[in-house]
Amino acid sequence: RTITFPDADITLGASGDNTPAWQMSVNGNQMSMTSQTTYTVNFDTVDFDTDSGCNTTDKTYTVPAGDGGKYMVGVWLWAGQNKGAGNYIDGRLRLREDPAPGAENILVNWTSDWDTNPIFMNALGGARILTLSAGDILYCDIAIHVNAGGNYGIIQDQDGCNVFYGYKLIGI
Repeated sequence: RTITFPDADITLGASGDNTPAWQMSVNGNQMSMTSQTTYTVNFDTVDFDTDSGCNTTDKTYTVPAGDGGKYMVGVWLWAGQNKGAGNYIDGRLRLREDPAPGAENILVNWTSDWDTNPIFMNALGGARILTLSAGDILYCDIAIHVNAGGNYGIIQDQDGCNVFYGYKLIGI
């Protein structure tokens, strides 16, 4: 909608609505991860998805046809271990892309070094502006390195912190 002021040469205009937009989350703990093994994050719940790009079977988001462009994409996870189970050293969370032609790209790589302190949970994640094409497939994987036994992995959603989300930017 455009609004024109009659007494000035000022016209305000707006169009677009930041779609496609989506958010997926983790429903429950994923605590049976082997040290130094990479796992695709099990984003098994769709919180919202304006253009049907989420796939909970493959744990992915696919950019819909005709919707390439600049996107704000983010992911946050609580990773850790059962309290008192041992110490873990570091965690790595990656946002990955399978472009339509098939080659895999690491778009973002977050690493947290936790030393050998008995920290039981840590947040990994962030957000980036990415240039995506229709058909690009986004997903996240995680690896945790520990120096003692116990169960470790993704801790059940802590106040909405286990999320994978994005939306198309308008005007750029």
